[in-house]
Amino acid sequence: MLKVFDLFSGCGGFRIGCEKAGFKVAGFCEIDKYAVKLYNAYFSTADEVYFNDAAKIISRNLPDFSLLTAGFPCQPFSLAGKRRGFSDTRGTLFFDVLRILSDKKPRYFILENVKGLLIDDNRRTFKVIIEKLTGLGHYSVEWALLNSKYFNVPQNRERVFIVGYPRAYGIGKIFPLTEGTGNTGKIAGKRKDGISSAVTTKVDRTESTYIVESGTMRTHNDGRGFRKMSDNISHCLNARAREDGSGQAVVSIPVLTPQRKNKRQNGRRFKDNEEDMFTLTTQDRHGIFNGKRIRRLTPLECFRLQGFPDDIVKTAYDIGISDAQLYKMAGNSVTVSVVYEIAKKIMKLHREFKSEV
Repeated sequence: MLKVFDLFSGCGGFRIGCEKAGFKVAGFCEIDKYAVKLYNAYFSTADEVYFNDAAKIISRNLPDFSLLTAGFPCQPFSLAGKRRGFSDTRGTLFFDVLRILSDKKPRYFILENVKGLLIDDNRRTFKVIIEKLTGLGHYSVEWALLNSKYFNVPQNRERVFIVGYPRAYGIGKIFPLTEGTGNTGKIAGKRKDGISSAVTTKVDRTESTYIVESGTMRTHNDGRGFRKMSDNISHCLNARAREDGSGQAVVSIPVLTPQRKNKRQNGRRFKDNEEDMFTLTTQDRHGIFNGKRIRRLTPLECFRLQGFPDDIVKTAYDIGISDAQLYKMAGNSVTVSVVYEIAKKIMKLHREFKSEV
């Protein structure tokens, strides 16, 4: 059984994808206490090693593993931030990834980061990353910009994935992903009526089949109001949002009598505490915009858009994780179905070369 070390694990997106592909987890590292709490509650981690700070990991204390996964912190390269790259101290955590790869020499690695990595400092940052990885001397390195909407989830999420495997295997072994995924695959995760199956209305965290439009709220000067997303593919989930909700993925529900919020609407009665709402400058006090009731996605919907099973959200509520922390975890996570396809390809490559660690 090939083992994984789950670096910058978050709440376990890499883990679920890799385990589904046939890997076993040897240990993980995560500094966010809420993500660690959920990770330990949801997964069986009793026999695994845990580290809370990648910068403090001593390589000799790590267990043996064949695959390193790491969604190393993306804020220094994010289009939503100031894109300071390696001038930001968080950007230097990549060098801890490099240090562990150099010391432990796992056979494979999968790294993930935001699209902004390809733009930062005119790609010089990305060039340094690729040069450092290939400079280790024993890896063939590939990368691809993958969009989650082509991997069975209705979310427009572009992320850079970098993979490495032994040079003895040759080159061009992982990308492109062409087996029903990647840019050649179908957009799944939608019902026959064309509406995302990941998005539902909800009352007290239970589901309903009353479906809506998905989109984003734009409250800044150049794009006020609700903007419907094409093909009902959700806007990219963010770990953080502006206080006025701008840029957040939201859904809209038609309201027959917007002036009477507590009256039964289309067969449902809405109350103040029934839906997850947030204040938007384009809304009136009833949460109505252009005859539609606007609400943000629920945590359950966000985790679905990242390919997680529903029961991880139930586990989170059972152990007292707040919605605010769940939104952050979902926005920071990798999309499980993308990881699964890459991990599956690595497992296939490994079996082809009939090698064991």
